[in-house]
Amino acid sequence: MRSERVHGATARETGEAAIDLTASGQVRIRTGSTEIGQGTRTIFPQIAAKTLGIPIGLVDLHEIQAVVWHP
Repeated sequence: MRSERVHGATARETGEAAIDLTASGQVRIRTGSTEIGQGTRTIFPQIAAKTLGIPIGLVDLHEIQAVVWHP
């Protein structure tokens, strides 16, 4: 699997995304954005598919969730 940076993203901050290009030709989007009705789950795959010129069925979105706990 090959990982590419998008706008310097490491997918640790909201509003950022990173993409992984798999050997099978699929694209995995990793983002720290939280879906709260703004359409992240829809628009990120659409943008990736259109930009890369691939069918949207080859794009998968993974929302990264982190929990910070301070005792």
